[in-house]
Amino acid sequence: MIVELSKTVDAPASALWRVMGEEYADIANVVSGVYVSQARPGAGVNGAPIEGRVCHTSLGKHPLIETIKVYDPDARKLSYDANSKSFPAFVKSLVNNWEFREINEAKTEVRMRLEGDLSFPFNYLMASMMKWRFAKIMPGVIDELAHYARTGQKHPGKIASDATRKAQKSRAAVIIAPA
Repeated sequence: MIVELSKTVDAPASALWRVMGEEYADIANVVSGVYVSQARPGAGVNGAPIEGRVCHTSLGKHPLIETIKVYDPDARKLSYDANSKSFPAFVKSLVNNWEFREINEAKTEVRMRLEGDLSFPFNYLMASMMKWRFAKIMPGVIDELAHYARTGQKHPGKIASDATRKAQKSRAAVIIAPA
């Protein structure tokens, strides 16, 4: 299953890369549905600041464990795989790929490609529904990222997400390890 989105946003490519690449561990400041994010310390690939991150999200009671697979600051490309005990058993892997292509100083083409490997027969039974769901979510994620990169402030949707009871309970239950 592959879901792709390319969207032009009003934010500099350098600012988008800073948020997604250099500040990778801090995605909970940016995206709705990610309530807490923590660095997974360790040697990252190609100079990545960390090995990955742990995200407590709206996607289940277990965190997402992400590992950076591609980290290319020059090309502004990032790829990571995500795993969680909350994923259905038929989800073998999920890999998210990002690319930020500068159009001009203030505009960037953001490319996002989500690759999911689903077990048979679920690759036929569930792929369409999952593609539809991810295709619905991805534009909002890019909008929130662009808003944050451009302003340094949370998007109104992120602020609303953070105010939910589920987000508050999640933050209260997670102990943040010191950096």
